[in-house]
Amino acid sequence: MVNVGAVDMTTDQAVGAPYKVQGFPTIKLFGADKSNPKDHSGQRDEKAFVSAGVQLVRETADFRMNGGKSSSGSSSGSSGNAGGAGGSGAQELTPSTHKTKGNGSWLIMYYAPWCPHCKTAMDPLNKAAENLKGKVNMGKVDCTVHQSLCSGVEGYPTLRFYDNDGKMTPYNGNRDMAGFINFSRQMTGMEAQANPGMHKDLPLSQLVNQKNFDEYCVENKSSVCILAFLPHILDVTPEQRAGDLKMLEEVNKKNSGKPFNFLWSQGGDQFDFEDNMNLGMGYPTIVAMVANKKKFAVMRRSWSAENLTSFINTINRENFYDIRELPKKLKTIEAYKPEANEKVERDL
Repeated sequence: MVNVGAVDMTTDQAVGAPYKVQGFPTIKLFGADKSNPKDHSGQRDEKAFVSAGVQLVRETADFRMNGGKSSSGSSSGSSGNAGGAGGSGAQELTPSTHKTKGNGSWLIMYYAPWCPHCKTAMDPLNKAAENLKGKVNMGKVDCTVHQSLCSGVEGYPTLRFYDNDGKMTPYNGNRDMAGFINFSRQMTGMEAQANPGMHKDLPLSQLVNQKNFDEYCVENKSSVCILAFLPHILDVTPEQRAGDLKMLEEVNKKNSGKPFNFLWSQGGDQFDFEDNMNLGMGYPTIVAMVANKKKFAVMRRSWSAENLTSFINTINRENFYDIRELPKKLKTIEAYKPEANEKVERDL
């Protein structure tokens, strides 16, 4: 029914290279289009693997039975209703209408009709489309019909925002009307409508206590928390620390208006927190956390502003892991003061 295999990337790197394998383990699902596998982003247990395999068989059979074209489950092609949900509102897009550059601003949901989460999100998306009519466009793409439009889509639903220049920003907030509306308004420079869960830009801050963590990572439910664990100050020079912080500040400013909050911590200051995520690859280490879903992803690229920007702007393609438990009693740490460290350096 489904073949299952494993590749040792320490001996057969050439096998994984065409598929941009960046972290381990990475699980790829090869369906009808063997040249364009999907990432498995679900749980890594027997039940989840079986479910993914069954779905893969269903999609492949659908593709072959329809002469190389997937069916949306409707005699008239894609109905745009994700299996019954929806109606008027978000526009059903096809290769001829999926124009993301020079065509205004768009929030587009890439979905599959059989996906229950897509059905749940479709009605809020349609309502958001009515609310923002004439200001921001809402669209939807049935990936079982228009696979060519769904490159890089690794799970359903996937939501992407495109500005008028075609620049894409992944949407990782709540899949409700308020989340869709306020994210779209903020991305286009409009004021947010009243919504306590809406993302608000925050300056780069050191993780010094539990309240600090809650403000940046927990209370902003529509935001992704970017945590940078930097080398201990005794292991670097003040100039190196200043350079690391400057880079984080610059990336934070460049991503103003996007749903990211930046915190940094000195390696070892919150050891139990790091250990809870099995961080042991050294410093600096970058973690993207979606606290309300208890999920996190680790940046497995070299330390640079370019790689950090790439990581957060393609966060929906990363492998996310479960957080065993969100911290509730983080240690209170004395805030880093550059002048105090420089005095210690002089004394030494």
